[in-house]
Amino acid sequence: MSENLKTCVEPYLAAFEQTYAAENYKARTIIAYRCLARKFGAVLDEAGIAPPSVTLDCVEPLTRDLPRERKNTIRLDTIARRFVQHLVDIGVAQPVPLTDNEIARATLLADFETYLIKQRGLSPRSIPHSVGFARRFLDYRFGKALPDPGRLCPADVIGFMEHVLASARRDRRWRPTSVSSFNTCSRAARPRPIWR
Repeated sequence: MSENLKTCVEPYLAAFEQTYAAENYKARTIIAYRCLARKFGAVLDEAGIAPPSVTLDCVEPLTRDLPRERKNTIRLDTIARRFVQHLVDIGVAQPVPLTDNEIARATLLADFETYLIKQRGLSPRSIPHSVGFARRFLDYRFGKALPDPGRLCPADVIGFMEHVLASARRDRRWRPTSVSSFNTCSRAARPRPIWR
């Protein structure tokens, strides 16, 4: 860990850790997040990217080829996205302007999040997991196009579940929460029958 102490992200780590301490994350989790943020800082240093010019779009290409540690369940790309979002939130990095399709997608996901809180009663800490599955489903079904929930059909749901199961097998890890999370997503998307 000592080789990563002098990275470009060092001035922003304390504030990053404070956001998780304020949400009552365990100390061990915060330490793991700090180590992964420093690894991401080393990747940024290697690529010659300063924190003010980093964007969420550059996280995936930078972390794609890095080896994953089996013992650590927290992935570097996940923490890198959270860290970049933190930099945007505190005003260090600039957000990428959204297209009309991305604005429609963000509105749809915000409505889904409201549904999860008000209708399903999910806790605030479990919502990002379900919203992540909704985001993956929208990517799978619509790609970069404008999302239209009215065009969804059962075959889309089945195809997505097969895609999730295939990727879980490919990564050699089965996550039963994938099915229940997507079940919640599909329940929110389907039209409600009127019962008499």
